[in-house]
Amino acid sequence: MSINKTLPYAGIRVVEFTHMVMGPTCGMILADLGAEVIKVEPIDGDKTRKLLGSGSFQCLIVIKKVLRLI
Repeated sequence: MSINKTLPYAGIRVVEFTHMVMGPTCGMILADLGAEVIKVEPIDGDKTRKLLGSGSFQCLIVIKKVLRLI
């Protein structure tokens, strides 16, 4: 018996222009479902990087590609 391990959004590319918590969380969920998520950030980076205490940015960026505009 073979099990199909293809994720539902495999082959879909998403360009993420969001910032702070909710937008990057959606990008993370899409990436977890197999989408290729490319995060585009402003020059000074995503404001989520500056949140104290939770380490949330590191959790949200794990499986994304990041493109910083210069």
